[in-house]
Amino acid sequence: APVAAATAAAEAPAVAEAPVAAATVATEALAAAEEPAAASAEGGEAAPAVPPPVAFIMPPPPAVPVFIEEEDASNDKRAKLKETIGFNIVDTTLNVMPGSPNMLMTLNEGALQYLLAGARANVGMKKGRYVFEIKIIEFLNQIEPSGQNRGPLPKSLLRIGVSTGGSFPLLGDTEESIAFDSEGNLICNRKRDPVSQKFGPGCTIACLVNMDENSIHANTISLFRDGVRIAKPQPLPDFLKGKVLYPTVTFKGMTVHMNFGPEPCTPLPFKCKTLQEAANADVEVVTWKAPKDGKYDVLFPVCLPDEGTFEWLDFFLASNPQYTELSDRKLFDWAMRSGLWRPKNNRSSNDRPDMNLGIPQLDDGSVKSLLAIAAASQRRPMIIMEVKGNLTKKDRIDMVKNFRVPHFRKVAWVMVGDPDDKFKVHTVERALQDKQAAAMAAFEARKVEKARQKQFREQQRKLEIAKKRAERIRQLAEEKAAKAAEDSAKGLETAEDVEMKEGEGEGAAAEKAPEPAAQAEVKEDEIPDEEMEVDEEPEEVEEEPPKVVLTDDEKHDWFRKSTPVPDIVPSTMSATFSTFTFPDKDEGFDQLDYKWKNAAESEAYLRQWTLERKVTTRIEDLQPSDYFREKLQKWQKDLQGWHSKHMEFKDPAKRAALFSAKRASVAKASEEARLKKEVAAKGKKKDSEAKKDDKEAEAEAMKALEEELERQEIDVFGVEDINDIAHGEPLFFNFAYEDWTLLGLRFELHLLCHSFKNDCNDKDRTAFAPEHLGFYYTKYFKKSLISRNFSQEKIEDLLDMVKDTIAQVGKVIEPQITDDLETNDVFVKLTEESRRERQRRIDSGDESAKLQFVVVAQASQQPALGASAKSKSVSQHPGVYPGVPNMGMTGGKGFDKGCGKMVMPKIQRPVFASKAQFVPPGSDGGWGDGGGGGGGGGYQQKGYGKSSGKGKKGKSGGGYNSKGGSYW
Repeated sequence: APVAAATAAAEAPAVAEAPVAAATVATEALAAAEEPAAASAEGGEAAPAVPPPVAFIMPPPPAVPVFIEEEDASNDKRAKLKETIGFNIVDTTLNVMPGSPNMLMTLNEGALQYLLAGARANVGMKKGRYVFEIKIIEFLNQIEPSGQNRGPLPKSLLRIGVSTGGSFPLLGDTEESIAFDSEGNLICNRKRDPVSQKFGPGCTIACLVNMDENSIHANTISLFRDGVRIAKPQPLPDFLKGKVLYPTVTFKGMTVHMNFGPEPCTPLPFKCKTLQEAANADVEVVTWKAPKDGKYDVLFPVCLPDEGTFEWLDFFLASNPQYTELSDRKLFDWAMRSGLWRPKNNRSSNDRPDMNLGIPQLDDGSVKSLLAIAAASQRRPMIIMEVKGNLTKKDRIDMVKNFRVPHFRKVAWVMVGDPDDKFKVHTVERALQDKQAAAMAAFEARKVEKARQKQFREQQRKLEIAKKRAERIRQLAEEKAAKAAEDSAKGLETAEDVEMKEGEGEGAAAEKAPEPAAQAEVKEDEIPDEEMEVDEEPEEVEEEPPKVVLTDDEKHDWFRKSTPVPDIVPSTMSATFSTFTFPDKDEGFDQLDYKWKNAAESEAYLRQWTLERKVTTRIEDLQPSDYFREKLQKWQKDLQGWHSKHMEFKDPAKRAALFSAKRASVAKASEEARLKKEVAAKGKKKDSEAKKDDKEAEAEAMKALEEELERQEIDVFGVEDINDIAHGEPLFFNFAYEDWTLLGLRFELHLLCHSFKNDCNDKDRTAFAPEHLGFYYTKYFKKSLISRNFSQEKIEDLLDMVKDTIAQVGKVIEPQITDDLETNDVFVKLTEESRRERQRRIDSGDESAKLQFVVVAQASQQPALGASAKSKSVSQHPGVYPGVPNMGMTGGKGFDKGCGKMVMPKIQRPVFASKAQFVPPGSDGGWGDGGGGGGGGGYQQKGYGKSSGKGKKGKSGGGYNSKGGSYW
């Protein structure tokens, strides 16, 4: 039987037209094979264990669709197109140079060979089926210079297709176009599909666009090569259906010729009309009329940075598409759409985007000059958008020179202040659209999140029902099992047991009797549904889409930005904004218009804008002058003298000597007073009385001395000599590390404010904003101003600590002390007064008055650090003033006992070299009374300079020769 079944299955028809019959025959054969085995089992005979056969049925091959070619075009008696199809100059890119009728060439020098060229025809298709052709005339092979990045491949490229009117004539990278390329791809919206064959020079390429709704290939685009189809009809995207589509070509590295008819160069397999034979009702013609006076406008918009510049430009071009934009922004976008690549996609500014393409002519902007020269030879309206360039006189003159030809009219539009009503309405509409879009995005995100949470809760509800059901089944099974066990114990028999005893006897029943627990089966219908019910969530009210409205501030924000990218980078802005001016006719302009404000109001607005920027913009190229260096040098000399005096007075032996000298001076004064008194008394008193008077005078003098020594409070600002307020004691005797640090900070900020005013030499810029304090501090003092080192979180809190020296007045920082000081004593007095006030607060229990500054070694700010110099010093205080890096100059004196640093360049060379080599010497660390090392010297012939300090003054170590060492 199995053999017969298999034979029957093999003999089943296997033709593709009868797959059902073959399957039926195989099924009947298998059923016939199973019948004898079943009959043997019923008769009690042992049937052989033969496995059932397996029938392999080959599936029918998939039906290959038969391609139906386009039908021949019917005779159309409608009025035909009269206009000759060609290219309007305004619908071509700047690097396209039209030749003979419909011959297109491209510029190929100065990196222009990397930019795609594009041209769009002046007639578009609304419906019907029409064809147009293109032929490659020549390839332009440009040799790439060495030392630069390679351009995108292939070097020569052709795309042919259609695009919508008003779009940029580069095919394939937006939703406004679709095209075939010479590499065999269909490109639309940056998506590539390999649907055709490649093509090159020496052949005629025909592109057929079918927009005939009655055709089987309606809304498709096809490609033919020399009359042979190389791409089947490809459907047009939905976003292009129903729109007017214009024949467009995009190319580079070649010269091409377009043929729109009336006769095709190569006939197609079917009759098809060329676009030139189209009916008037099926096409739309774009006309471009030259100005009556023959002069084309070249507009120079003059706008202030970040005040509606490029937003206005986009608004203007939307309503005036005939203007061609020439700007770095447009050039950058053009390069990206041409396939060029750069490592980082950071647009530093809108006015001058950071190209970073690895092609010098594109990176330095010289290709824009070539495009300006090319534009001057074409008769088209232009708009030159350069924010900084149009505000700078020299740049304006240089750009205007390119258009000094008879067919151009140079027009400058000054637009500052409040914009006109049209732009205001546009800005409000854009703001409302953006706000509505943001609200809808948030609304959709909430809907998705709610749906996710609802689905999660539903899953949890079902899981809870399943748990309850399982628990209820377990309980019922246990109840049945318990009842069965109870019945078995009482000797009761179930109906099933009786039947088993009657049919098979007592023994079979005993063998097959299951355990009571195994008999406890629970059916689904035994569980009431109401027990499994779980409270369902109430239906949520669906949230309606939001409708936003603008606030009053939003309605009056005319210069809102769509991106956070500034128009001009801050460094360029700070260096050039003070030179911004409005154009004059003597610069070469034929017309000068003030669009938003009149000339006087615009000038006043520019002056006010400039003053505000002088406060809020920092000067990147500001350099310290001789005024700053002289003041700083004098301060360093005074500071070292104060440190020396401070160290001397802290020495107990020296202090005792000072006190002894003072006592001797007081004793001498008392002796002179006694002698004067004796002469006045004329010898009337006795010798005993004279001795008594001497003792009393001496006691009074000593008492006065003790009272003077114990005196704690003095008028700080009444002190004439801060180095000796009494008995040689300096005013700064009680200064700690924090006081010395604040003393230095007071003077540095005072000097910074006055040096800024002096070095700017600008009457309108006499101070700077608090947010620029750190920048100028680093530029002048070559170190960072870190508020955390002063136990403060913000710079504002740090300024509050020295508000007696500098203070914030309005938006700027102003010095509180004049710059015509004869001495620097006032900073010591201010620091001492602040220290006493702080001590009084501490004595009264105010723990917040205590200062805990971070001790930062000055040498840590040097370029390279060596090991610490050998010294017996135990102090952790560094020198006050570090040595000058790489100049071998000494550092400042230490506070206590010096803790010098050895600083030398890190170089990977052997200690002994055969040839003379020189490395700039290192710098010294601090030095103090206990000695402290100076910096290591340079590297020349013998090796490194010595670094350990010697002597009380901690003189720096010298190198092995005069050039290698530092000096003190």
